[in-house]
Amino acid sequence: GGVNNTTIKTFNVTRRDVYFTLSQGNNSNVSRIGTNKTLLQVRLFDAFNDNPLNGFSAKFYVTLNGVVWDSPVSNTTYGGGYVDYYFDPTCPSPFYKTGRQWWKVTFDQTNAYNSGSSANYTVNINSTLNGTIIQPINQQVFSLGDNIHIVGELRDECEYVTNADSVIFRAYPGDWSCSPEPANSLNNGTYNCTLATGSMGVGIYNLTMNSSKSYYYDDYTLEQNAFEIRRAPVLSNENITPDTEGWGFNYTINVTVQDQDLGDVDNVTLWKSVGGGDWVYVDSQNCSGCTNPTTLYFYPQFDCNDYLNGPDINFKFNATDNYGLTAETSNFSVTFQKDNVTFTIITQSPTINR
Repeated sequence: GGVNNTTIKTFNVTRRDVYFTLSQGNNSNVSRIGTNKTLLQVRLFDAFNDNPLNGFSAKFYVTLNGVVWDSPVSNTTYGGGYVDYYFDPTCPSPFYKTGRQWWKVTFDQTNAYNSGSSANYTVNINSTLNGTIIQPINQQVFSLGDNIHIVGELRDECEYVTNADSVIFRAYPGDWSCSPEPANSLNNGTYNCTLATGSMGVGIYNLTMNSSKSYYYDDYTLEQNAFEIRRAPVLSNENITPDTEGWGFNYTINVTVQDQDLGDVDNVTLWKSVGGGDWVYVDSQNCSGCTNPTTLYFYPQFDCNDYLNGPDINFKFNATDNYGLTAETSNFSVTFQKDNVTFTIITQSPTINR
């Protein structure tokens, strides 16, 4: 019989492509506090015949800060081509930042299949704000009219929280706000503002701190008895009589004191500066229960050195109550002159002993 041969034909056996489809986990939410997991799930398919691929390894990647990808986690596909990653964000190692993070799945090349990658999906990592009022605390005393510098600190379970969406401080009773509102961020987890007390009444106040930021649960912080507003003592009518005389004269120096807070005891101190020198303590008195204007009198003694190092002498009063609130007068002065000298001649009959 005859023999017939075909021409030799060649063909290439190539790897097949793969593709992923999303099953669940895109735009999912998970808390970073404690152990909390969200399921990131895709399916792996043969791109030639659309059959699911089971028993193959796939790698999950999640960004740490929206840009840098963490090391991959490998899991194996199972029935229907599904592959799962129960994602639990942690800190500090690895440190997953709060906010929107990206995740994806890749497939490494095998003898039968080319490498492939899913689309980028998102997962939202949430946490809780934790505010602390730094100052004022412990019923710190301020004088009515003072500006109070309020400072708070904001953290989560891993780090200081900077650039919060809103941090608002309020003083109660009265719902008093500070400036600016929301408070100013120092970009290190610290927030501050200034509370003007000129229109507030005397008394004890609580402070609140309300904080919010995207991807965080809001925080409310209460500092009870944070500060107290009292009235500082008031000094007036400071005077020396006379304002020009000899250094040895018996001068009278007086000042009027008033402290409207019941129970306060005010220490009122007289100071002198001789010829522009340092201030030197002269004398002091306590004024108790001076809710009405009360005049105190001082009778200091001076010596020749005050005149020689002067002769211009400046004086001032300051007062401090038992809460540390203070007041001070303007300077007032005296000019010393030389003292007059008087000689008295006493005559008597002479006695001669012989």
